[in-house]
Amino acid sequence: MATQAEWQAKVDEIVAEIGRSLFGDGPRTEAQQSDALTTAEEAIEEWESSENGDLSAISNPTPLQRLLAEQHEIAEQVLDLRDGEIRDNDDGLDG
Repeated sequence: MATQAEWQAKVDEIVAEIGRSLFGDGPRTEAQQSDALTTAEEAIEEWESSENGDLSAISNPTPLQRLLAEQHEIAEQVLDLRDGEIRDNDDGLDG
């Protein structure tokens, strides 16, 4: 199962990929990093709300699309893990 740290690492990869596409390689200003983060958050939100989760439906996925799909899968695993913990805690309350 994926962890919150793995999810954050994937988000960081998405921010880096978007930063490269927007501003090229090399150091970025604080404003540029903020822009890359905002754009990444928007891309993740759009990916989550769309039907893009299945990369097999995309003939030539971009590196960003692959990262978004990986992030989505990790997020699903984290949510499943949390749901399991909640169920376990609820079961303990019945006793």
